[in-house]
Amino acid sequence: MGFIKLTTQVINTIQLSLSFFVLFAADFTITGLQKLINVSINEDNPDYDVDGYISMGLIYLFFGIFLLTGPSIISFVGPRVAMVIGSSMMTMFFFLFYFEITWLTYLGVFLSGSGGSLLWVGEGNYMVLNSETDTIPFHVSLFWAIFATSMIPCNIYSAVSFAGKSRIDRDTRNQLIFVASALGAISVAMLVFLRRPRGKMMLPVVTSPLVAMKTTFSLFFSREFMTLLSTFIYMGFQQSFGWGVYVSTLAFTQRFGTFATQLAPIAAIVYGTGDALGAFMLVIAPKMEYHFTRRYVFWVSYVLQSLAAIGIFINIPAQAVFGYTNESSYVETPMVWLALVSSFAIGMSDGFYNTQIYPLLANMYPEYGAQTAALYKFTKSLSVAAFFFASTVLNLHIQLLVMVILGFIGSICFSIVDKRVYKMVVDRERKL
Repeated sequence: MGFIKLTTQVINTIQLSLSFFVLFAADFTITGLQKLINVSINEDNPDYDVDGYISMGLIYLFFGIFLLTGPSIISFVGPRVAMVIGSSMMTMFFFLFYFEITWLTYLGVFLSGSGGSLLWVGEGNYMVLNSETDTIPFHVSLFWAIFATSMIPCNIYSAVSFAGKSRIDRDTRNQLIFVASALGAISVAMLVFLRRPRGKMMLPVVTSPLVAMKTTFSLFFSREFMTLLSTFIYMGFQQSFGWGVYVSTLAFTQRFGTFATQLAPIAAIVYGTGDALGAFMLVIAPKMEYHFTRRYVFWVSYVLQSLAAIGIFINIPAQAVFGYTNESSYVETPMVWLALVSSFAIGMSDGFYNTQIYPLLANMYPEYGAQTAALYKFTKSLSVAAFFFASTVLNLHIQLLVMVILGFIGSICFSIVDKRVYKMVVDRERKL
């Protein structure tokens, strides 16, 4: 680790990060290719009727709904138990794809959404309890740098498996499902042995699950959260687009030739590399005595996202979001290098975004870690669900325009709240 001091807090963060790395190595691959997987199953079995965008939208809809109960459950069982339960439910989602039965897939969708809510609220609560005010930005960046690389290993496996194939046959699908299920089971075991958090930040002031629920709703309607709503909505859109919608459009763009199917997981690998690099840059920057204001990093992220949107607009046809197409966009033959550069830029901006939002929330209400994590994920997940549903009717170019506009508004709102929170932290430290 070199310049990183291995304190108990850092070791706990690394252990948590590796557990998520293993679980989401499977999840990102299954969910990112879900549209393509479901289309290939339907080709083999016409009775199987599951739309990839709809199922992803439902996952995040259930995720958002059950987030409201997350803080109450965590106040009863604690963050570690909640994460074990949540990861187990997500692993079931992977395995149920093997049966290729419509209702079982939707059962898996329910398990993934509700289980994911427990997992992520538990993670947010654990990170706050395992940190101090001045260490949480570093811990979050370290977690995200490790977590983001989870997009790489299984997508490498997918890229190799899909080589030379215009569609995903059943044997290839089953191999992918078994690998994902095994990784999920390993992650559950890793979370079972996660140690107690060792931070000094204030513990959640909660006396009962009902009090936790009331506190969650009161925080939601605070001035800061109301201002950040557009930011959360934008982040939900860019997440659903970056590793869900965009990856599928590459596979559906037939002008890439037989390479199109293989290009999808390769783009996911590049996205994950950009995401991890963005987070890692913010891990090492303070150690090299470079310090960045959160809102400036957020604006850099927006610029990267906008440049990627321009590249995709030029390169990928508008109708590719709906399924296989031989149409072209503003270039007759789409460019592989531009598709991958765009994916990298989206990934890096995602790494920047996520490493800024969690420290902001932790500094806003340090005593309510579970509640703030739940509210952020609740709003973001509903926007992810909405945009997955919208992807069944909005073509690719319209989505890009919406993303650029929302990003501008969201960046302004983030900057406003960041200024307020910075002043709050300074005033809080003066009183100590």
